[in-house]
Amino acid sequence: MTERRILLVEDDEDIAGAMAAILEEEGYCVVHASDGEEALRVLREGLSPRLIVLDLFMPGMSGIEFRRVQRTDPTITDIPVIVVSGVSDMLKDIQAMGVARCFRKPVDVPALLGAVTELSSGTKAVD
Repeated sequence: MTERRILLVEDDEDIAGAMAAILEEEGYCVVHASDGEEALRVLREGLSPRLIVLDLFMPGMSGIEFRRVQRTDPTITDIPVIVVSGVSDMLKDIQAMGVARCFRKPVDVPALLGAVTELSSGTKAVD
């Protein structure tokens, strides 16, 4: 099931649980990390997800810091990232992070699932 594995990096347990349930219902295997440090650790221990769904503002290592490190590590730099954040006034900053997609909380679930399908399979999602 490696080809459908997603790393979900989210500190809010309720949001993480809801997002994981939605993704798992669609057939994805979700691995949860509660901050950027934990995400880096599981990636460096050998987790090979097709996609990372990343919150930006978390205690410990933020999503912004995680993405900076990810982009410099050749073993994980190619994993696409979808940012999910409650902050809407940082669009330019988020785009500069080189992420594949960005969604504002509360998330439009059908749009998120379309992006996840597209980015995790390499096929174009139908809008």
